Amino acid sequence: MRGIDHATSDLTGSAGARRGSGIRPGPIAAIRRLLLRNESLRGYLLLSPTLLFVFLMLVVPVGGIVVLSLFTQS
Repeated sequence: MRGIDHATSDLTGSAGARRGSGIRPGPIAAIRRLLLRNESLRGYLLLSPTLLFVFLMLVVPVGGIVVLSLFTQS
């Protein structure tokens, strides 16, 4: 059990050591703790580049075609 506690404290960085000193940890430490706690958020973070690519290469052009098709020629 003791080895697991050391591994967990190493992953959280120095934010755990600063808790008792009254200094607030920075936003990066808060994001790191959130990602370590929430496995589904890590999954979405891994999918985000792919979803961005699909959005830019598929949804935007199809949306442009739909918008252009609704205009009438005068």
